Amino acid sequence: MKIIHPDGNGEAVILNPQFSIFNNPYIFLTTGQGITDMSANNATGVPTVTFTVPTAHDQQIDLMYATPIKDQTKQSLSGRVAFAFHHALTQVNFQVQAVVDATSPTTSALSSDTKIILTNLQISSSLATNGTMSLEDGSWTGTSGSSTIAYTASDFTTTATVTVSGTKYAGFNVTETATALGGNSNMAIPGTVASGAYTVTATYYVITTDSKLSSGYSVVQNVIKSVSTSEFTFAAGKKYTILVKLGLNSMDFDVTSVENWTTESGTAVDLPANNS
Repeated sequence: MKIIHPDGNGEAVILNPQFSIFNNPYIFLTTGQGITDMSANNATGVPTVTFTVPTAHDQQIDLMYATPIKDQTKQSLSGRVAFAFHHALTQVNFQVQAVVDATSPTTSALSSDTKIILTNLQISSSLATNGTMSLEDGSWTGTSGSSTIAYTASDFTTTATVTVSGTKYAGFNVTETATALGGNSNMAIPGTVASGAYTVTATYYVITTDSKLSSGYSVVQNVIKSVSTSEFTFAAGKKYTILVKLGLNSMDFDVTSVENWTTESGTAVDLPANNS
């Protein structure tokens, strides 16, 4: 993070550009994927930034803003100002768990001869992907778009390969223990998702070794879609964990935890040298 004078150059604003020191407006800037526009320095009213959530997990950023500190007086040469930062987005993480029957959730252990290999998980919702955020209070206006999150083998934190009769099935090895999926958290613009507007689609293989079968094994590919049955609100500054339960021929999901995202209260920022 750096502080520059309006005559300088910067790539993306995240803090309130109306904070004033040395009787001149200074703008706090940082680089980051997704910031497409910002209000002009001489614009009236509350300053804003326009943002689009990148599709790729590794390009999504933790967009933050600071509570405005207004009407400041001239600072000393080594002056510092403490800002309270806030997360402007909502964070969504996923876990997967193997169960016998996902529609009647149970943690009963699967047979040791059975493996569940997840190859693709796609999440679609009405959460917006574009919008304009106020740099005064972090509120969003003009939101649009819909969120789609896709996990494939390259996104999984760990992968496993099961070889059956020379055929390899590679993906995430789903066990009875709820396990985090993917190495990057998913960011979204806060909002409320109506019942039926949040959909999870999973593609996975159920591979079972069975000596009673002529081939000695069975491989079943499931492509199952599950739709939310109630309204849910994803708030700014919150971290949500969604647990996806994969059964032998069924799937279900639910929000299992909601946590506060840490707010960096009183983060000190060095002011530019005062040579006047």
